Amino acid sequence: MAKRVAVIASGETERRALPHLVGHLQEQGISLVDVRIPPRGLPLRAETVEKLIKATWFADSDAPPEKFVVVVDTDQ
Repeated sequence: MAKRVAVIASGETERRALPHLVGHLQEQGISLVDVRIPPRGLPLRAETVEKLIKATWFADSDAPPEKFVVVVDTDQ
């Protein structure tokens, strides 16, 4: 069974890059189930990450993701 992983990305650029970054992981049994970014282009803060994780967790409460990964652009 594949491990279900959700990603919180700091912006649109990171969200668009994810298929290139994680495409090879499906061979290893990792399934990307959701990608979320902060609404309205807001900066990624700890509180925002918490809210996005809760929203992702409760969106599919029957089979929530097993792991969450946060991708942050550090050279803004």
